[in-house]
Amino acid sequence: MANVTYRFRDYSDEYSVVGGYLPDLSGIQTWSLLDDEADNLAGHLEAHSIGTLVAAIAHQATQAENDVRPSDPFAQRELGFRFYLRDDVNQEIGFFTVPCADLGIGSVVAGDDELDLSAAPTAAFVTFIESTLKSRDGNAVTVERALIVGRNS
Repeated sequence: MANVTYRFRDYSDEYSVVGGYLPDLSGIQTWSLLDDEADNLAGHLEAHSIGTLVAAIAHQATQAENDVRPSDPFAQRELGFRFYLRDDVNQEIGFFTVPCADLGIGSVVAGDDELDLSAAPTAAFVTFIESTLKSRDGNAVTVERALIVGRNS
């Protein structure tokens, strides 16, 4: 099921979250249909609240859930690959971390905590990131580096 989450702000600057499920989009349906339903639900929520509606966020899974436990005991969320991205316009640096890092991939540099951005499979990932993802301001990004990180990184 698709879901939509709404964040409200109260007078004391505290936030609350409320949400609900909507039918999944299928076939030739577009996100505008989900957006319309989310807007309708937002209208009903606002009619019942004097808080400020801060954000509405809609989600729909694009892949069936697979909640099977990994067989590798080293698949730990604390061990990750952190990718640092630079906004190509304002130069702001951001990052995201891929959990359960596979240290056996070919781009892990021996004796270092960096990934070789030009080695497979990371090179293909960098190409995808730079051609598809955007900064929080909507600008193109450049991958600056990728590091192996642990629980306290």
